[in-house]
Amino acid sequence: MDVLFLNVHQMLSHLNSGRADGSHQRRLAGYVQTDLLVLDDLGLRPVSPAGAEDLYEVIRGRYERGSIVVTSNRAPEEWTGAGMTKTTHPKIAAV
Repeated sequence: MDVLFLNVHQMLSHLNSGRADGSHQRRLAGYVQTDLLVLDDLGLRPVSPAGAEDLYEVIRGRYERGSIVVTSNRAPEEWTGAGMTKTTHPKIAAV
């Protein structure tokens, strides 16, 4: 099983850099295709509109294909500042 663990800001910076050098789609595919993606520190830093779009694309691309574990020191209600919208999706569990 391939597991990728990284900070949300690090992932979004990596994806944003891919826009400049033409590797954005390849980089995005790497986050979508890993078996388990662990995203650390969601909501601790503001996210740009492009970052919010990238985060959405990673989550959308993984939907029903692979698991995502998200860690945060903030309550899910505070994730709206991280480019997330308030959700009641039954597969999101706050622990």
